[in-house]
Amino acid sequence: MRYEVVKNERRGFRETPVLEQVTQQVTQQVTDAVTRNVSETSSQDAARYDTTTAADELTTDCLLIPHEVRWSDFGERGVYATEPISAGTCAVVFGGFVTQGPGFRRLPEHRQRHSLQIGEDLFLVSDEPLNDGDFINHSCEPNLGFVSEISLVALRQIEPGEELTFDYATCDSLPYDEFECECASPSCRTKVTGQDWMSPALQVLRAGHFSPYLQRRIDALRASLNR
Repeated sequence: MRYEVVKNERRGFRETPVLEQVTQQVTQQVTDAVTRNVSETSSQDAARYDTTTAADELTTDCLLIPHEVRWSDFGERGVYATEPISAGTCAVVFGGFVTQGPGFRRLPEHRQRHSLQIGEDLFLVSDEPLNDGDFINHSCEPNLGFVSEISLVALRQIEPGEELTFDYATCDSLPYDEFECECASPSCRTKVTGQDWMSPALQVLRAGHFSPYLQRRIDALRASLNR
């Protein structure tokens, strides 16, 4: 389209009716586009900050795989897979409140039992009420293993109906959660203690899946023995 401009002696340039019409059309198109964008953004923000949806789904523990919590054969609640889980899948990320030893030892026993040791005298304490991740039990033949202080991956293919478990010896080095083991696996240690990580056989068996602070301790111990 050809724009026409004529000279006005007193006000410089002025637009002809042709240019005025085009300007009005462009202005209306821009206004409509901005209005649509604002409307879409408002809708997205409303969904993002809707306290009845997103906020209600927040949890200190995050199970990343389909699961259910139900009672086990031993009278304890456990977490069970409801769909196949491939080996190497990140299944759990634990969360909570970090506290050092002195504060941790002042907590009630049930809070201590549902906590995770993540460092030398450093603990991750679960929120209340408990989340699904708090019901993942110990097994001497686990199907989950650590890849960081707070995350577990599937060590093998896990089938629907299998209970999700990890070996407490791969994170605990203090006697805050010791008990008689009832996992009934062929290699059951019968008792779980804060000293289990020191077993040379267990160090080999769980290699690559200890909590990082424990792996550093194991590496230092081995280095001292090789001097």
